[in-house]
Amino acid sequence: GINAEYGDSSEVEWTKLNSVTLPDESLSNIDISDDSLLLNINNIADQNAGVYALYIPSTATSELVEVILYSAVEAGQKYYIVEEGGDVTIETTINVVPAPAADKISWVKVPNKKLSGDKYEMSDDKSSLTISGVTAEEAGTYRISVEFEVDGKTYNKHTDVIVQLEEEEEEGARM
Repeated sequence: GINAEYGDSSEVEWTKLNSVTLPDESLSNIDISDDSLLLNINNIADQNAGVYALYIPSTATSELVEVILYSAVEAGQKYYIVEEGGDVTIETTINVVPAPAADKISWVKVPNKKLSGDKYEMSDDKSSLTISGVTAEEAGTYRISVEFEVDGKTYNKHTDVIVQLEEEEEEGARM
């Protein structure tokens, strides 16, 4: 959840900009405390992204809180098609602040094959993986996992990327 707290006031109003005054059934995972000073979002989902406004009539002031959703680790491309014997570099973006230490980031070939040997090379921050001389053995699904802490809780998030060999057109297949 996300908490936004503000000082003493009465008759506080919360709204989600360009949509609804809260509480509202369309955003049923939002709770507002009895004194209206605390807005809590449980099990955050896509519809919760946006800007929330807290309006305090007694002082005619408002505060804005922006809720931005992001993935801890994102792949710019989900599928890579490679010529047999070619090289491929899988690029990802790690959106964790502060950036996790390199030992908290790992790559495996699914289901759980550790990547070792000359064929595999990772960038210093481990956000990208280069596979050299791709054969049928290296084709498959690769997973990057990132472990990080928020408010003392440890999270482990991952994303998968598929590497496929380019299929060659068979000669003489014309009818």
